[in-house]
This record gives sequence, C-alpha cells and structure tokens, in this order.
Amino acid sequence: MKKTTILLLIATLIFSLTSLNACKKEESDTSSFNEDEVVVESDDGGPIGEVVEDDGIDAEPIGEEDAGISYDEEIEGNEVNKTVSDPTFFIGSWTAPSDRAKYLYGNVDIKVKEDGTWSGNITGENLSGKWSEKGDCLLMKSDLITFELARDTSGKVIMIDKKKEVNTVLVRK
Repeated sequence: MKKTTILLLIATLIFSLTSLNACKKEESDTSSFNEDEVVVESDDGGPIGEVVEDDGIDAEPIGEEDAGISYDEEIEGNEVNKTVSDPTFFIGSWTAPSDRAKYLYGNVDIKVKEDGTWSGNITGENLSGKWSEKGDCLLMKSDLITFELARDTSGKVIMIDKKKEVNTVLVRK
C-alpha cells in the first residue's frame, strides 16, 4: 500500500515538472514581445510589418499630409467675439478645411436650410436636426451633438462646441 502511494506521488511529481517546463517554454517564446512597441497597421487594418516605439504621445496618423490651413480662432482657449448676424447669412453648405478640424473630427460638412433644419456629416456620422436663433448665433441641435454656429467680428463662421470647448472655423462650400 505504501509502495503504491509513493509511486503515485512520484508520478504526480514527474507530471507536474513536465507541465511546468512546458509552460516556461511557451512563456519564453512570447517574452520577446515588448509592450512598449506597437505594430503599425495598414489602412485595411492588416499589419504592414513595421514596428515603432510607443512614446505615449497621440500623434496624427502616419502618412496624413497637413494642408497647412490654420486659424487663430481655433486655438484652445480663444474666445469668439460674436457679432449679430441675420440667420439667412448661415443658409447654405459649410465645411471645415483646417488641419485642426481634420485632426479632431476627420470631416465637418453641414448644410443649413431655410426651413429651420440642418443636415450634415461630422466625424463620418450623418446627422440632422433643427436650428434656432439664439441672439448672436444659431443653436444647432441633433440627437448626438449640439453646437453654436456664429459669425465673429472678423467675418469668419465658427462652429462652437461648448461641451468640448472647441471652436472650428467653417467656410462656404
């Protein structure tokens, strides 16, 4: 009886050591991966084989070219000096051409309609809603976003997202 127990313990010990050795081998195979490295993916989501160091800084996607368009009104913390404008001034199609707008939103294209509605595409989302006059600007509302559309004293049209504290200059299409 004692011999059977001893043999059973020895067999268990050998099995445990073999399993532990196999686990260590698998661990050493994957230990060459550095968590500070990021594999860059192509536009279709597949890896392209390039490894870059992750420095923790959010940068624009590799390969994107800046158009060189910037506006002082879009600088963080800049106050918009609104001027009262007739709501009909805003009727029409607008887009945001600046590098900052492309970085933050990807795209901003809106159409303000005479009937008190608006439609557009912001960050790839098709949106629509209603607008109302709010003193010195239009208040633009949809299910997903609310922003002001204002004209500043320099004549620029600015999309003001008060929630995110972001100003975006728009130009007529």
